[in-house]
Amino acid sequence: LIVAFLVGIVGGVGIVSLKNVGENAKKMYSENLQNVYMLTDMKQNLTEIKSNIAELLNTKDEKDTAIKDKLEKIIQEDKDENNKYVSQLEATLIDKDQKDLFEQFNNKLVEYRQLRENVIKLIDANNYADAAEQYKELPKVTDALFDSLDKLIEANLKESSTANDNIVLIYTKSTAI
Repeated sequence: LIVAFLVGIVGGVGIVSLKNVGENAKKMYSENLQNVYMLTDMKQNLTEIKSNIAELLNTKDEKDTAIKDKLEKIIQEDKDENNKYVSQLEATLIDKDQKDLFEQFNNKLVEYRQLRENVIKLIDANNYADAAEQYKELPKVTDALFDSLDKLIEANLKESSTANDNIVLIYTKSTAI
């Protein structure tokens, strides 16, 4: 009877511990690591857009129309993917610090988008001189934008590490019993 009671206690502790491990692992994956993936992919898309805009500035000839159209299509695809990520991140970020960082990022993103769209409109209007002038402002804005992204990535990785530490702690406590 005593052995059965001890087996029941150990089993109960094991079930509770596994539940906690599962919750921490799910949080680490669904919240933190997915967010890190989206944030790093956004950073890559923003870099690609910047590069493609620089290439657009060099499409001044009529024969470059196909290249220009292709670049603008790629820019649009990257913009669409980033918009999807922004929507998903707005829905999944629950930590107040991360929400604050995301708000800072969004403010920089609005500034970046306005500048980017102005440059593209000037290029489409064949006003390459003004587009080149405005493009010179892009690095300053993207540096601040990337800094915000890096802070968000770091916050998610830190939270993921904390969840992992909790899993290890649960394991340690469970094996001690």
